[in-house]
Amino acid sequence: MSTPSNLDLAAHPLVAGILGGLVGLRFVPGMSWPERLTNLAAGGLLSYYTAPALVGWWGLSEQMLGFLGFLIGMFGLSVASAVLQAIRQLDLADVIRSWISRR
Repeated sequence: MSTPSNLDLAAHPLVAGILGGLVGLRFVPGMSWPERLTNLAAGGLLSYYTAPALVGWWGLSEQMLGFLGFLIGMFGLSVASAVLQAIRQLDLADVIRSWISRR
């Protein structure tokens, strides 16, 4: 049994997500250290759970796992924040009214 190389370790979705999160922190100034650590952990976990699923769903090769994990770690929390903000700003009553008026 061979030992994993550093390249294999860096391509692991959890590690790649944390590394992507580190790069992403560069673009978010003014965060406290606990917030930074929370974002790194969340980016790593988001990558760990979603990167393999997306590789399978999109039919990508296994070599794309680390790259996708890095991107998810770097942008995943920003995307999640934007989606939650859009949901909060959505006026559900208007959506329901327009849906009913079309019927």
